[in-house]
Amino acid sequence: MPALPYTSLGHVRIETILYAVLAAGLSAGCESHYAKTDTGKDLSVEELSTENLEATSMELRWSSPQPIQAQLRYGIESINENTVIIDGAPSLEHQVRLHFLRPDTEYRFRVELMVNTFVVGSESGSFVTSPVPDELPDLEVTVNLLENPKLILASMMGNVMSPVVISQEGYYAWWHIEQEEGLLAPRARLANDGQSIYYTAYDRGESEEPDAVYTMKRVWLGDGTVDSFDIRLHHHDFDLLPDDSIAWIKGDMRTESDSSYRGDSIVETAPDGVETVIWSSWDHLDFDMDEPCNASENNVWTHANALNYDDEQGLYLLSVRETDSIVAIKRSTGETQWILGGCESDFDFGGTMPFDGQHQNQFLGDSILVYDNQPSLNVSRVVEYGFGENGAGVRKIWSYDADGAYSTKILGDVQRLDSGHTLITWSTAATMEEVDPTGQLHWQAVFGFGTVLGYNTLLE
Repeated sequence: MPALPYTSLGHVRIETILYAVLAAGLSAGCESHYAKTDTGKDLSVEELSTENLEATSMELRWSSPQPIQAQLRYGIESINENTVIIDGAPSLEHQVRLHFLRPDTEYRFRVELMVNTFVVGSESGSFVTSPVPDELPDLEVTVNLLENPKLILASMMGNVMSPVVISQEGYYAWWHIEQEEGLLAPRARLANDGQSIYYTAYDRGESEEPDAVYTMKRVWLGDGTVDSFDIRLHHHDFDLLPDDSIAWIKGDMRTESDSSYRGDSIVETAPDGVETVIWSSWDHLDFDMDEPCNASENNVWTHANALNYDDEQGLYLLSVRETDSIVAIKRSTGETQWILGGCESDFDFGGTMPFDGQHQNQFLGDSILVYDNQPSLNVSRVVEYGFGENGAGVRKIWSYDADGAYSTKILGDVQRLDSGHTLITWSTAATMEEVDPTGQLHWQAVFGFGTVLGYNTLLE
């Protein structure tokens, strides 16, 4: 099974994301097993219950006749596939929530009362997870050579709009279908504490009208509770920062030569709701609509479309589609560090265009990986450029275009994995692929007709 994130409450790396907290016990009957403590007192698990929560989440509750430590073992073929140890002081009441399970599947489990490493009481049972709703498109894994499949948090648009977690084994592990129609939701991210998922839902036309919808939503895993707050004029992408602030792209309208043009800014929203403008294209890029590489449609000057924060470097990487450039911005000062591509590039490409209409990218320190849409060539690709010493020059060091199989005008994602493989999302082709450095395909997933895939995050 895939290795997944674990929460700050667990402190034990397990193969399903979970949290364990104390709670009131509910009743249920299952087979019981008894043992004795070192005082000779018999202990038994009491009031064991299971409850299906949102999507594939499951909650187990039980109590004990005296305060004690507890743990849960569970799995599909064997209860020894996964172990959850509940941290904290000995208690009478015990609760575990499991997330990102396989849908419509029977799991076997055993809850155990523990003294040090000894089991002094236990009870076994089983539960069945919820099925996948009919609204979600078909998901078919057509190639799978992976030894250690992972979970991927993605956004889905088209016939249905939903942040989803998919397993590379070929199933939906979580979903939250957006009920409001006519919105776009290209990005979802897992909260730093692992307890919720953020996603954006905004007006499809990116309208400035007062009634246009621009919301950030936070779905709490388990009960599906949704918190929602306004992020006016947000579009495309956001990132969650280590201090729990949210950094997001904001449309920035200005009037030039009696016409309105939309640039972009990076805004941070702190946990207390205070907004701070970190950077604006109007202050750091040259506005000149007479330059061919600044030509735009519908008075959209920059059209920023992807935002990532590199905590190690303290840099934002902002993809600016209309100028065919990627801008590196220092978070602490808001100053532009360098520009890659376009009219203002700090790097020489010998008169050639490094990318065209690009979207997602990943800064790798000595190189940068870019999803290059290339709408003018009708062939999308992934390309990697290496930086010379002290930033002197760049050169193409790797690319992959699936033999010209995909042409995606919008969105598109790429991520270099620890294995050295590259995870690619061919957005409007509704296909994800994982390839090795030689271009060999190791994994491919194809989604149902009409699906558009947004940006994604590998859940380590």
